[in-house]
Amino acid sequence: MDDFTQARLETPFNERAEMAENPAARDLFMLMHEKKTNLALAADFYGIQKLLGVIDAIGPEIALLKTHMDLMDYGLRNEKGELTGEVMPFDEAISALEQAAEDHNFMIFEDRKFVDIGGVVKRQYTGGHFRIVEWAHFVNAYGLAGPGTIKGLREGADEYLAKHPDEVRGLIMLPYMTPEGNLTTHEFAQGTMDMGLKHPEFVMGWIGTGNPVEKLQHEMQVSPLGIITATPGCKLPANEVVENERLGQVYTDPKFLVENGADVMIVGSGIYKKETPADQVAAAQIYRNAGQEALARRVAEVA
Repeated sequence: MDDFTQARLETPFNERAEMAENPAARDLFMLMHEKKTNLALAADFYGIQKLLGVIDAIGPEIALLKTHMDLMDYGLRNEKGELTGEVMPFDEAISALEQAAEDHNFMIFEDRKFVDIGGVVKRQYTGGHFRIVEWAHFVNAYGLAGPGTIKGLREGADEYLAKHPDEVRGLIMLPYMTPEGNLTTHEFAQGTMDMGLKHPEFVMGWIGTGNPVEKLQHEMQVSPLGIITATPGCKLPANEVVENERLGQVYTDPKFLVENGADVMIVGSGIYKKETPADQVAAAQIYRNAGQEALARRVAEVA
């Protein structure tokens, strides 16, 4: 193990917060340290009522909520699950989401995966129906279109923060992906990270993958301690096969991921597919505890 990777593994989050140049990264490091959770929920399901219900149940267990607000069904349903014909206005949905984040102390990550020229992504980020910059602490992007993507998003964030100086915004880059057969390569990942590291005041981290583990190790070897690695495709062994898996998602044991350097473990169907709120809470607590045990183990073993 190289010295750089060892330092990342053995340094606790509160100390790494001091090394983060992006304020949003500092906030997330401290939130995970103080709340004692590095669990993120991937809200990859449909229905705003279900989203708000799940968050109300498991909000106390998570540090981060990863959303796809552009695929959400905003139609309201009755107690039988039937559509009523009424629709929750988007602004009302976002207000409810922001209130839940405040009540339960978690941050919001809109999984938008921007990839276009700077002027386009800036407008996608700041305008349109979703106005993402107004409510998401983090967004993500590919390096495929070049550094203009980062510059456009940063301009949008800077203009918003100039009017709202008490808020924080950050960008997570995608060096690798987890689905089977994806086209990301070592060279692509290195180029993406090189690009991101030139903007440490805005680029706060990477999306990682632990399958194979060499990809996660690659991210560890080039990442300063203030950079956060968030890894999706987390599922504990013996969990049921889900639709995402049938469509090519590759899952990895979250304990393995955290022990090998992932800072945030992103879990979706292993939690929200549970039938009742009590079952969802129980599942979230299992993942949360697994993450905390793995963090403690990696610090102890490396030190």
